[in-house]
Amino acid sequence: TRGGEGDVLEEEDLGCGPSQPQRWGLQLQQLIDFKNEILDEKSPENLERYCEAHKFTFVGGSCVHACLLSPCPYGDHRGVPHRPLDAFSSPREEELQTLVPNMHAVVARELKPRTKPYGCSYALLKNPEGLEITSFVTHTWEEPFSHFVGTLEMALRPDEVVWVCSFALDQNADIKKLLDSDDLLRSPFAKALRQAPKLIVTLDEQLKVPERSWCAFELEKASQWGIPTFMWPYVLTRLQDLEERVDQLDIRRAQATDKIDQERIHRAIQEGIGYDAMNRRL
Repeated sequence: TRGGEGDVLEEEDLGCGPSQPQRWGLQLQQLIDFKNEILDEKSPENLERYCEAHKFTFVGGSCVHACLLSPCPYGDHRGVPHRPLDAFSSPREEELQTLVPNMHAVVARELKPRTKPYGCSYALLKNPEGLEITSFVTHTWEEPFSHFVGTLEMALRPDEVVWVCSFALDQNADIKKLLDSDDLLRSPFAKALRQAPKLIVTLDEQLKVPERSWCAFELEKASQWGIPTFMWPYVLTRLQDLEERVDQLDIRRAQATDKIDQERIHRAIQEGIGYDAMNRRL
């Protein structure tokens, strides 16, 4: 059954706004406007140019941006940890990677500094009374942000209200605390998904969605709860390649950054419809 008890979070877990996760929605047009603002070619803060001027690595478990320009024109980097390129000396720290304007960069460079003074998510900052979602969105954080939003523009009307985790949750809060439960059905993801009229899955070009444990969990729950699911690839001209890759998918290989999350999610899938049924559904 859909809904029921347990769809409300404790007020102490929230920075502001309603306590029902299904009301932490953002109108797609608001997401489009946000994308157009941060990728505006005329803006000196254009995210794509910022990424071109930096690489990244992990130091002590934290992501650090390496400035390729000297002096770097981005000042305090809006709170993002950063160092001049010549400050990276050890072999491990010199393993610098390309910085892509994806959801990781959006959260660090845009969402965290914009919402920190208000103690809430971007969705609740824009819609303090909350908006009931009409679509739950499953996606990876690795694809370019412009591709992600572009896929949603193909899939949905601008007035649809979407749940996108990075915009629905306060990125400055202790998100791990919200997810720290053996019962994943108590997580904001599950509570919002259970109330969603449909699930939209945005497929990146590498088709990594089913390889991510949280994405696999959302797909499995949508199947179990009878939620209509629609898969949308950004590149519509490669459907044959997409079909071949889907045929090779195995949810058993899905991974999460946090290995504890990975174990809990795989256990939840096994206790739900199971790997074989999930693979057949995909």
